[in-house]
Amino acid sequence: MRRLASALLVWSLLASSAMAQVRLPATTLDTTPAHTAFRRAQRLVNDGNGGRGRFVVDSLVEAADPGSAAEAQALFWRATLAPTWGDAQRDYLRIMLEHERSPLAAESMFRLAQGELAGGDRGAAQRYFERIARQTPEAPIRGEASLWHGRMLIERGARAAGCPVLREGRRRVTDGQVELVNQYDYLLQGCMADSTSTPRAPTIDP
Repeated sequence: MRRLASALLVWSLLASSAMAQVRLPATTLDTTPAHTAFRRAQRLVNDGNGGRGRFVVDSLVEAADPGSAAEAQALFWRATLAPTWGDAQRDYLRIMLEHERSPLAAESMFRLAQGELAGGDRGAAQRYFERIARQTPEAPIRGEASLWHGRMLIERGARAAGCPVLREGRRRVTDGQVELVNQYDYLLQGCMADSTSTPRAPTIDP
């Protein structure tokens, strides 16, 4: 029961953040009729008309050709506006598995990792982070995902594994991404301090 309550809280926080600023890859055109329909759905949900808003995105999913870029985009939008974490998770997983070449695949995996991490399943979160690095190494979200991944490893006591992840991710962040740069530089200070001291074996929580 406690885990269910935690999952509901996690999704409410993730969903409110996602709806406030829906992040789509640069290759996604925001002038298409489908995008206009999504923004309308988003306004409906934000105004308390969740049923009507989700009907709009359901219609976009149904109208899209299976396996098409339009379907991946509609699934992503539906996940963003989903009423529960379980609903969102299903659509993010569909994008990851059925649209692995889509620019939205990496973003979906990142959101899956965030959900698992916030829900307390760090093992599942780590698998998604590793999958991002393995399957979509050049995705724009890689820099942010590596920050989350490296920080999680360090918090688990696996600094020897976390610091290389942070160093690799840092080089993917541009100077214009000020907030990410600051977070990376702060965490990497600890890595530099460790390099001048005697290493010790990490203890990782189960």
